[in-house]
Amino acid sequence: MQAADNHKHTLQQQQQQQQQQQQQQQQQLHALLRQQQLGRALQAAAAAQRTRHCSSSSSSSSSSSNTTTAAAAAKLAAAEPNTAVSSGASMQQQQQHHRQQHQQQQQQHHQQQQQQQQQQQQQQQQQQQQV
Repeated sequence: MQAADNHKHTLQQQQQQQQQQQQQQQQQLHALLRQQQLGRALQAAAAAQRTRHCSSSSSSSSSSSNTTTAAAAAKLAAAEPNTAVSSGASMQQQQQHHRQQHQQQQQQHHQQQQQQQQQQQQQQQQQQQQV
């Protein structure tokens, strides 16, 4: 009897450990998502700052000479770096998205393995109870 009780106790401990691991993984996932959201927000803020900087520098140059030609040139100059910035940002987002997908796939695979282990343990428990 004592051996059976001991075995039950160890199985319970293993299940508790697995539940704790799953909780930790979920917390890590949430933390990752928060970091990515923060990263995107920072990127958006940086891009907004760059566009503001471009427009402010262009307005100061337009007052110095003939306003129409200077304004047109400034608009062109402001538009060019913006496109470069936006294409750079989109590249970063694509890479980030790719990394994100890869991490999620790995975590899903890990969770599936854990669920299979739990199912096996439950089957073992049922067999022992029948015996």
